Amino acid sequence: MYSHLLFMRWLVLNVAIGTLGILAHQAGLLQMAWSADTTWVTTAILSVVAYGFVGITWRVAQCANWLDRVRRPTNAEAFRLKLASRVRPYVWLARCCVMLGFFGTVLGMVVALSLISSSGVQDAAMATQILTALVAGFNIALYTTLTGIVGYFVLMFNTQLLMGGYERLYTRSLEAPKDYRVRHEGV
Repeated sequence: MYSHLLFMRWLVLNVAIGTLGILAHQAGLLQMAWSADTTWVTTAILSVVAYGFVGITWRVAQCANWLDRVRRPTNAEAFRLKLASRVRPYVWLARCCVMLGFFGTVLGMVVALSLISSSGVQDAAMATQILTALVAGFNIALYTTLTGIVGYFVLMFNTQLLMGGYERLYTRSLEAPKDYRVRHEGV
């Protein structure tokens, strides 16, 4: 029963995230962000999110399987620490999304300010070139920051769901009778 509940929570969360992604795509927001980033930071952020999402999905499936076959751990504190250690990499990946977004902001500002010189603007063509570089740089800065923040939230929502499953697994294992033993790998 608990495994189905965890899976349903995961499914509802990710269907909602997917629906928002489809709506953003239909509104043209994803294409704007993708085409504005010439530094490939958005691609790096999306790669981190995809990697984290696959890992979290695997861990949620693993936890859901274990919820139906709970056994009492021999060392409850070691078991709790082992479960917590399985969540840390995904929290780190979520934080990486934010840092990559900030990195894209800095790169965007560098692009935006690269053509501005201390000698000033000599003619209209140079002013147009500077304004074009400013707009391109600000687009990179804003879209990479936005992508990093969205990636952070996607991974953290899924990580919170995984942590809830692990907390339930830990609680159920402490409630299991001492003589109840079921063999399963990994826990």
